[in-house]
Amino acid sequence: MVKKLYSAMKIGFKMRIALWYRRRLHRGKNVEQKVKLSSSQERLRSILFLLPDKIEHIRIVEYFIKSINHSKLNGTEIRFLCSQKAGTRYLKLINTGIQMYSEEELDRWGLPNIPLENRICKLNIEGIADLDPEFNPVHACLAQASNASIRISFDSRLADHYYNVSLELKQTAFLEKSYLKMEKLLGLA
Repeated sequence: MVKKLYSAMKIGFKMRIALWYRRRLHRGKNVEQKVKLSSSQERLRSILFLLPDKIEHIRIVEYFIKSINHSKLNGTEIRFLCSQKAGTRYLKLINTGIQMYSEEELDRWGLPNIPLENRICKLNIEGIADLDPEFNPVHACLAQASNASIRISFDSRLADHYYNVSLELKQTAFLEKSYLKMEKLLGLA
């Protein structure tokens, strides 16, 4: 019997209610949307990677970012999004294509406000990949608001509501392999 390793992040009752309410507001927006890899039929034109905040996850993501920077992208535009508190760490690795959001762009529940969601939506991203192995409510709401045809994250109890592809994470030691799966799914490997 395989035991699923769900996100270690504890989500409080108030946050669960806020997430539920937001899902209700966005209901019907992504219904019946089929997963397609690209409108150009070959590769995704643009991908947004949502970067984790925790230092222990940042260390592993750094290797993934280096491999992306060395990949042959063949016209795929790569962008990154992270919080300002984690941004200083990522700025050393990423020269262009990084965007940050601040605490002021989050509402009283700690979820993205409408202008931040609109900013992400205007990017016209075809694929979005949440690199945080723990469920991140901000990333989930932004993924849903993006209207990307493919939204990838790690498996958690709430991920199915926001992402259309979730990767099972059996052991944290194999996080690197999960990132490689993500890279293959997005056509970057």
